[in-house]
Amino acid sequence: MVTMAADKERSRKSGRGQLLKEKRLAQHMCQMRMLMAITILCCLATLIWLIALSTDNWILVTASPTGKQPFVHSNAGVWKICFHQTVNGTNTTQATCSFHNLDPESMELRSDPSVANTIIDYRRSVMALAVLSGMIMPMGVAFSFYTFFNPRYTFKRLAAGVHFLTASMAMVLIQVVLGGAKFGRSKLPSRHPPGSTWTYGFSFYLACSVFSIFATAFIVFLAFSKKKKGDNIISEELALADEHVAMGR
Repeated sequence: MVTMAADKERSRKSGRGQLLKEKRLAQHMCQMRMLMAITILCCLATLIWLIALSTDNWILVTASPTGKQPFVHSNAGVWKICFHQTVNGTNTTQATCSFHNLDPESMELRSDPSVANTIIDYRRSVMALAVLSGMIMPMGVAFSFYTFFNPRYTFKRLAAGVHFLTASMAMVLIQVVLGGAKFGRSKLPSRHPPGSTWTYGFSFYLACSVFSIFATAFIVFLAFSKKKKGDNIISEELALADEHVAMGR
């Protein structure tokens, strides 16, 4: 009788352990699916970011309906700005696009050197952030995919750190664009005629969506980068991946 009772107890504990193991495995698979989904979103966000940087619809300026100037509206991006003006008092509009001027001696900026330097600093900062963010985003996506081949927790934290850096750079770029637009509105009447209004274009909203995706990726990868110990171990392979590695000779 004692032997039968002991066998039943061992069988019950074994069944409970199997259920816990299956539950932990199901949780692990759910985490992997979430990581894959957010990684695919990061790939999509990288493409969206390139579209936002290559289009000139960040800031839209519309002339006052009662204005008599030929200026109708303009749309500006990271690299260029386009002016739409009426031709010889007719209803026909003509678009003129040009890259942002970085020359402080140009006619547009020559009137006030301090304003010229500030405007140029805004433009250079935006361009530099655009280039750097375009280089870092693919790195974050590559590290994210690598975590599926090497489940070690440190690589998830590395991917989370790169995603945090990417989201931070996107937010800084957005804020610099807004700061430059507000400064230009008060100091550059040629870009912002009196009575005109300015709004955000689709490129701006695309950039905001990219920031949201990478900020979410940072949170998800960081949350799933915990070391699994004790009863949380799912398999020997994952346990070995989370073991401490002593660096050095």
